[in-house]
Amino acid sequence: MKYLILIFILIISLMVTMSACSGTSSVGNTAEPEPIVTPEPSPEADDHPESEPSALSSTYLTDAIAEFPGLSAAQTAAMGNWAQYGFGLVENNIYYGRFFLKGEPAPMLFAMELKSSKYDVKPGMWQILDSEHSPKYLVKQGDVIYYIMLNRNTGKSLGIGSVGSDGRNAKVLYEGECDYLSMAGKTLFFTDSNGYPSCIHFDGGDSHVLLDRKVFYLFGISEDWLIFQDDADGESLHLFRISDGADIKLTDVAGFNPVISGTSLFFSARNPEIQGAFRIACIDLANYSARYDEKKDCFEPVFTIQYGTTPFGGEFYICGDTIQAMNGSEPIGLNNWAELEDDAYRGFLRIIRFVSNSWMVEEITGKDGGITATMFHDCIEKFASKIPWLD
Repeated sequence: MKYLILIFILIISLMVTMSACSGTSSVGNTAEPEPIVTPEPSPEADDHPESEPSALSSTYLTDAIAEFPGLSAAQTAAMGNWAQYGFGLVENNIYYGRFFLKGEPAPMLFAMELKSSKYDVKPGMWQILDSEHSPKYLVKQGDVIYYIMLNRNTGKSLGIGSVGSDGRNAKVLYEGECDYLSMAGKTLFFTDSNGYPSCIHFDGGDSHVLLDRKVFYLFGISEDWLIFQDDADGESLHLFRISDGADIKLTDVAGFNPVISGTSLFFSARNPEIQGAFRIACIDLANYSARYDEKKDCFEPVFTIQYGTTPFGGEFYICGDTIQAMNGSEPIGLNNWAELEDDAYRGFLRIIRFVSNSWMVEEITGKDGGITATMFHDCIEKFASKIPWLD
């Protein structure tokens, strides 16, 4: 019995020794301890999570209109002439624009020197710059004239052309139906055959559509800002910034013939009291309130429209600190814009086509509405002359 107890104790001792030898040693194959991984806490549910910013952030459009630069006096004058279809302009006493030769069915593009003598303005040397097309929306930069080329028989637009003021280097920059040509910097803006806002570099390169939307009265305020009438949005007026797509609705009513002076937008609105007549309207683009649009998820500027008190024909010029209707009525101070009136909606006899501090150009119409002559006013010497078609 004693021997059995000793054998049992010996077996227990051997087992303890073997277990100790099989444990971890500081020499030989050292096992790295397994890293302790602490799980990241799961995010708590947020009852009001911050949404991803949409294309229009909550202050986007109000921020955009606050950055609108406005127009200088020279830009306003150019916009006023554009609003009257840009049939011609006077620079350094030379008229560039449409004029007739006797016996011709439609006007051509002319360059004509204007000379003032006592009580008269006479045509000096003149040159035909384009005998194949009639010009529309004519603009000039340096010694180059840009214009929409009209078919002289049908009046249909054929594209955008350019020609030197000396009649040389005639080019076709864009082929196809187009309208509302204007220029800002080195960019020509126009609407294409679909009525979509488009642009092209002034040398004829990089032509592309800016917006897939039919518009009217498109004008390039700068290389980044446009104004137009949105046909599908109740003929309302919009400002559009090209660089970020800011589309700012300016009116809840139909607006026509927009012209901006500084940050004041003048336009024609329908007169509810007289069929076919308009009344002038004005918006201060620097003065607005904000309205949240849930559909767009943004704040939009809201403008107050002021209306004129008298009817007029719908088309007007702003030159410096004066405004006048296009039918040749006397100019009034821009501060008195609400009093602008004429009888143009009853028929035109004299149609202003260009206004500057130095010259005013009018076209004279007959009883049948056809143009019979062009009148040139020297605003400095206070002379004027009605010049019939050239021989």
